[in-house]
Amino acid sequence: HGDRLLGMAISEGQIGFDKAFALAQSVGVKVVELGTPWDETEPEAQKYVEGWLPIANQFYSKAGIKLAISLNPIDTNNLRLPKDLKDKSFNDPEVIDRYKSFVDFAASQLPDSDIFFVAIGNEIDVYLGSSDKRWQEYTEFFKAVAPFVKEKFPKAVIGSKITFDEIINLNDKVQRLNNYADVVITTYYPFKQGEFIVRDPATAHEDFKRITELYP
Repeated sequence: HGDRLLGMAISEGQIGFDKAFALAQSVGVKVVELGTPWDETEPEAQKYVEGWLPIANQFYSKAGIKLAISLNPIDTNNLRLPKDLKDKSFNDPEVIDRYKSFVDFAASQLPDSDIFFVAIGNEIDVYLGSSDKRWQEYTEFFKAVAPFVKEKFPKAVIGSKITFDEIINLNDKVQRLNNYADVVITTYYPFKQGEFIVRDPATAHEDFKRITELYP
């Protein structure tokens, strides 16, 4: 309701992309998310490959679909820095400058797109763990690059994807990072502890109450 939007990652599946996309539109999907790993986009230092972005730019803009993009230096438990930067810390000035160049390239591929949000990393907590040092370095990195991302995608809200459990469990660390974000982005899998079995649907309401109380 209101200004909420339904989004979905759409793939070919067994019915092909065209049918899958039409089906998604028929149930009200307005946003499609694209994950963009930094190391795949920049396989050699400052040499970029286009990947899916220009195709997505043409297709989704004509279809009136907004894009949400994850420009990932971290993707869950995978470090996605270009190989020549892999040994550097996130708050290293070279890492910050090169990420800005990567963002600049990504923006240049999406001139016609209506960008809904940009996530600087996907489920970053899985890679960062509970290390104060890693969180501090990544928070400094986020603080340095987020205004540049906003400049390149002025209509988008900017954040970093963090799993629901760790938004709760690592609240102090996550709050420090989200202080520099426009929006709290979380991935949410309401599984029973240690099992791939979902809990009762009513628990979702309790969980979202917890997260909105943390971010009034």
